Amino acid sequence: MAPSFAAVNQRIEEEKRAKFCGTASLRLSALEYRNPRRDGAGGSTRNIDAIERMFRQENGCRKEDSRHHAKAVISPQMLEAALRNAGISGEKLMSDALPFYELEFDPGIQIECIEGHDRLAAADNVLYGSKTRWIVDLYLNDISDDLRLLLSDGFDYQKPPDDGTYYVTIRSFQGHHGEKNRFFENLWLGRLATNANKRDLFDQLSTDKILCSSFDELLEIPALFGGFWLGSIHHLIRMKCPELHRSYLNHTFKWWHDICGGEQAAMRLITREDVEALEGKAPGACAADARSLFSQVMGGEVFGNFARSRREEIWSLVCSSSQRCLIPSLTTFFNDRKLLHDAIDSIRKILDFRYKPTLNSSLQEAFKDADQRQDRCIIQLSETTFGSVAGDAELRKHLAIRQIWLAAIRNYTELPAEPQKSSTMALSRNHAYDRERLFLPQIHEGLNSNMGEMSSTFVRWSMYCAYFGTPPALGAVDIETRANLSVPASQANEKAQTKMTFEGEHQSKLKELARDEESRREQLDELGLEIRRREAELAELQRETKIAQTRLDSLHEADDLSHNSMPDIRDSVMDLIPNHPVSRSPSPSKRQSSEVPASQNRNTHLELQNLESDNPPTEHRRTQNATESDKPFQIKFLELKKTMTMKPSQKGHGVMQQAILYMKAGYSLADRNGARLNPRDCYDKVVDDRTYTIILQKDR
Repeated sequence: MAPSFAAVNQRIEEEKRAKFCGTASLRLSALEYRNPRRDGAGGSTRNIDAIERMFRQENGCRKEDSRHHAKAVISPQMLEAALRNAGISGEKLMSDALPFYELEFDPGIQIECIEGHDRLAAADNVLYGSKTRWIVDLYLNDISDDLRLLLSDGFDYQKPPDDGTYYVTIRSFQGHHGEKNRFFENLWLGRLATNANKRDLFDQLSTDKILCSSFDELLEIPALFGGFWLGSIHHLIRMKCPELHRSYLNHTFKWWHDICGGEQAAMRLITREDVEALEGKAPGACAADARSLFSQVMGGEVFGNFARSRREEIWSLVCSSSQRCLIPSLTTFFNDRKLLHDAIDSIRKILDFRYKPTLNSSLQEAFKDADQRQDRCIIQLSETTFGSVAGDAELRKHLAIRQIWLAAIRNYTELPAEPQKSSTMALSRNHAYDRERLFLPQIHEGLNSNMGEMSSTFVRWSMYCAYFGTPPALGAVDIETRANLSVPASQANEKAQTKMTFEGEHQSKLKELARDEESRREQLDELGLEIRRREAELAELQRETKIAQTRLDSLHEADDLSHNSMPDIRDSVMDLIPNHPVSRSPSPSKRQSSEVPASQNRNTHLELQNLESDNPPTEHRRTQNATESDKPFQIKFLELKKTMTMKPSQKGHGVMQQAILYMKAGYSLADRNGARLNPRDCYDKVVDDRTYTIILQKDR
């Protein structure tokens, strides 16, 4: 009996704690990690480039954050030598105290990094000099494979995996093109389960043997799963044509398998960027596609994991394999599904297959070989012209089903959604033109390998062949007119009955579509409201952050200014107050220098002199001497060079009014300690605390 998830998890966590050696700051040169640009190994640098941009924007790296630590394994001997050189013990290395201890290694010695490769590669290109270090969590190098796999996962602090990554990883841990591991299978299934809908769709796919086995075959080329979309799985299943899906997916696998010469190692060297560059194009048939791709392949932008000689070989195979079809991928598969779905809707109007296992089985059962010439097969050449070719009953059934599909593709009435890329979906902007060519054998005509630009007919042909395979050679065709073809009475009656059935089903379908449309609109409205709510929350957080930062900057600047210029400013204010004893007479130049223009400094001080010449500025003492209280005094706003005369009996009303004017002009008020003031009580507070100072901060 296999151990439970909890038991395996406990074992790994216990080992993780036992093998952990501590955290240290290491030079990047002492770490062995993957760096495609440095190693010249090719491969994607997209994530590295994104991290570099983040580091440059931050003007540094938050490498002390435990989520950003790299993970590496080290031998006990190397660790002991490094600790000895640093003069510290292993216990100190485990203390997790800032700043982290720096460990040095002899030149040429590198320890293996098992997680954080992209962060280290980005840091190597951003950091310079003494800063070229990174914080690393160290583990002994004799860890188990399970612990190594868990440490190298790095899931918790990466961009959320896409659907393709989920499928490839889970199926690998289930033993499909990978080593079976029940613990990590459940771990990733649990992550997928955070989205209940996607987990349900994954389970639906897993129980569909034909569809699941077809996707599993593509696991040999993991890069193809960049175009995998779990959200469409229920559509694929409901279409009831697993044979067609399998045909398209087999066609996709064969195409990429062949250009790699069937080598598994080569198929795994293909990157998602390679697939994105080629999918939906046909350099073997279209000169424009050949021109755009040739330089990319030869320059190593595409197939960069291969040597130039191998790229030339692959390019030759790419061109020869795309002379009669677009380059397939999972992106083209999920996009072409939309057109196939509309074709199925057309067939549903004349054939009820709701209670049949598959659409193909319904078509097989619906075929009637009565009243047919035993050695001929009727084929449709146009809307008004028919012909016949030599063939037996089996060929007649095969061609009949093919022509049903061609008719459905010609006559579907509801176009699919707009494609993301015009070249990756079999949706034509010249549908009327293509309808004339979607017949057997006309579909073969007009297809050549010398197109200047991609044609819509070629796109439809490629989609048709991906699902149904290349049509068989028809040989000589005897052309007949519609009038020469008799229709049995039984078939005419069936046609009338079918028309009546269709009208009823059509009305039912319209009602169902209307309900679906209303439901989707409600969902879109809910999503719109949620998006607007989130945007409002984000805007509010940004506003609060900006205000907090402005206040912090204001306090720092005000504190610096108050310490540097307070004596001169106070002297200047005291000079303006009548009968105030001045301890020293400042020079005119000094007074002038204390009046700083607002354009040069965003901080300014509003100083209030004690209303009584030498008495403390308390409310009790301000009222002791009525004679002194009647004397006018001046308050000077240094930034605006404004002086106003008022009586102490006014109790600061003029200051309140002037403070209000300042706030309307975009200033905020604070005392010398940085506490916020309001116009109503700012006078009393700065007089009572004997600072006589109001700090004005220009809001940004």
